[in-house]
Amino acid sequence: MEQRLEEVLREVDGVGEVKVMITLRSCGAYIVEKDTRTSNSQNTQDQSGDKSTADAQDFEENTVFEKQENGAETPYVKEITEPEVEGVIVAAEGGNNAKTAADITDAVVALFGIEVHKIKVMKKV
Repeated sequence: MEQRLEEVLREVDGVGEVKVMITLRSCGAYIVEKDTRTSNSQNTQDQSGDKSTADAQDFEENTVFEKQENGAETPYVKEITEPEVEGVIVAAEGGNNAKTAADITDAVVALFGIEVHKIKVMKKV
């Protein structure tokens, strides 16, 4: 992510050479499909007028697999969550220019959806 952001920022007028550091809140994940089965059972006993009831619930969960062309089975991925960005620091040659810093900040907000106060743009030496 850092390298891709650096590459695009280098193409922006006034940015110049740039270095980026990104901190993550989460690293993302692959969510696999699961088959779930729940069964309920109830036992009731009546002995000499006394009643007793027992409830039981069984829960079973199995990963769903898909067969590849080569015959291998892999877990079926139903969702991929992207890493959540916590903060971004950008050191750019043009980082001391207010318009350039605003352009960089706007680009980071557009890409990662983080709040402006979690982005710091500085002049690169």
